[in-house]
Amino acid sequence: MSFDESERSNFEGNTIALYEFSTGSKVWRYCTDAQNFMMNGVTYLGVAASDGGSTQSGDAQNDDMVITLPRNADFCRLFIGTPPSEEIWATVRRVQRGDTEAPIHWIGTVASAKDIGFTKVEFTCRMLTASFNRNGLRLAWGRQFPHALYDRNCQVNKATYAVTLQVESLT
Repeated sequence: MSFDESERSNFEGNTIALYEFSTGSKVWRYCTDAQNFMMNGVTYLGVAASDGGSTQSGDAQNDDMVITLPRNADFCRLFIGTPPSEEIWATVRRVQRGDTEAPIHWIGTVASAKDIGFTKVEFTCRMLTASFNRNGLRLAWGRQFPHALYDRNCQVNKATYAVTLQVESLT
């Protein structure tokens, strides 16, 4: 049975969510299974994790995914006190028990963390496409100089490089 058939089935679906958080070379992996789950030689720790699902409203800035992990998970320790300054990537995969592949369901970055009681931490994650709405590189004129010649930011005196010419004939 394919992943899609299992997902749509009323009784055959047994979906496990796989969560991967990474920054630089450091990676944390968790799953919603009661025990550790092995996929392609990688172990996902079985914890009481969950998420609010993904939404696609058409506004990527508001399509956040909320992932909840138990407070004792190693990844949660990063957010005790001052949160990390580097960007942390979050990848969510869905797999049916017995399948050999886990397609990516959602990808983005961790935007914030919030304690829920004494036992859980709720991570709000921004969708990858939310970063597409930002302004990109704006100063892109030349190799060494980002402004147009003689514009107000250029600071080159136009009179210094001026050449006086006299037209002798016109055809």
